[in-house]
Amino acid sequence: MAVVILRKRMLPGVMMSWLVVVLLLPELGLILYLILAVDHLGWRRKQEHKYVLDLASAQSQVGIHSKMQKDKEAGGGGGEVYKVNPEQKAMMLQARSMSGNPIVTGSDVRFISQTKRYIELLVEDIDRAKDHVHLLYYIFVDDDNGRAIINALIRARQRGVSCRMLVDAAGSRRFVRSAAFSELTKNGIDVHAVLPVNLIRHKLSRIDMRNHRKIAVIDGEAAYVGSHNIVEEHYGSEKNPKWVDLSGRFEGPVVWQLQRVFLDDWVYKTQRQLDNASLFPEVKKVGRISSQVVPTGPNYEAETFRRVLIAALNSAQKRIVLTTPYFVPDEPTLLALSMAADRNVDVRVVVPKENNHPLVKAAGEYYYEYLLTSGVKIFEFEGGLLHSKTVTVDDAFGLLGSANIDMRSFHLNFEVNVLLYGEEVTRRLRDEQKSYMTYSTMVHLDHWNDRSAWKQLGEAVCALASPLL
Repeated sequence: MAVVILRKRMLPGVMMSWLVVVLLLPELGLILYLILAVDHLGWRRKQEHKYVLDLASAQSQVGIHSKMQKDKEAGGGGGEVYKVNPEQKAMMLQARSMSGNPIVTGSDVRFISQTKRYIELLVEDIDRAKDHVHLLYYIFVDDDNGRAIINALIRARQRGVSCRMLVDAAGSRRFVRSAAFSELTKNGIDVHAVLPVNLIRHKLSRIDMRNHRKIAVIDGEAAYVGSHNIVEEHYGSEKNPKWVDLSGRFEGPVVWQLQRVFLDDWVYKTQRQLDNASLFPEVKKVGRISSQVVPTGPNYEAETFRRVLIAALNSAQKRIVLTTPYFVPDEPTLLALSMAADRNVDVRVVVPKENNHPLVKAAGEYYYEYLLTSGVKIFEFEGGLLHSKTVTVDDAFGLLGSANIDMRSFHLNFEVNVLLYGEEVTRRLRDEQKSYMTYSTMVHLDHWNDRSAWKQLGEAVCALASPLL
């Protein structure tokens, strides 16, 4: 096993973690390696996804640029060019290089923090839909919130609206096996489970790779993206802490880019190309926000989200605020955070005090001392399980989406994030972050070093597995 691991091309930290696992637990290590350490997508999936991306690009990306040019010639807002300032330029170029998406201006966003309000607004939009409704969620549960969405979809289909829905096969496994899934199909909703977990069928691909995106697109005119899943805020039990999320409801040209992300996943799953002109209606300038959608996942050759994140951290001059439920940084991210603090940037990381994944939390805590010594400020949120995934840098730009600061989001999961450029929208996003810090306790280095030796040992053991989390 050691020879097999050493011959496989992987990052040294990941290689070392696998060596530790298989040397300490040979039998279990062998099983885990066969399941988790093979190629991310497998050869077949990679070929399929390359074909799909080429197909979707011809369909939507080229179409987006063509429509933007026509809109610009007609004097609309979709083709307006956003003028980046020096501190934004590196970020913009990195994001465009990774995603292919340009910055588009003329959009508007409404931030939504309350789960109940998120469901209400989404149901209202579905009830107003005239042409199509596209939903993509990691977790969909047939509880009160899920039932509200299901009923709205059925009503929309009865009006003749095309309803398409994707859910992750693992994150929504109970829903996929439930009567509600069949109910949607019987009522004409085109619903599919993506990335099925099947050891035999997908023996050449990682079964723990998930589609972690949360996207809704209605009529190509309004779109939702962020951290909300379709489930009540306690995730099935009042004993669980309330999950604190943040999503955005977008209108304007950026909706086209979110539509493209959905279509990529749709064509990949169904092998059916959607070329309806109504999917990309004429753009309307509805606001002053400039934005850029950055989809990431193992189908991209580079660690897309990590590169975008590091570019953002390296561009900071005054302040960085980062919120994430799962914080297990790798070495480049740790270095970028500490280097920012070295140049007197006010760096603040906000994480939940209580976490639903104790192993992940312990692995992240191993890095606290290094970060605190470097001058990074760490806040532990006590108002529930903070699930919001946001970054703000200076007054220049912010990031909102589904990606966490861990190896899963860097390398394994399909994620989607939106970069928001400009002072006004960045301050609005930071106001949401400030509300989290209001209910947080700052971690102090002297107090942190007082924790027991056993706890420190446990963190170190968990950190050994951090490249695999």
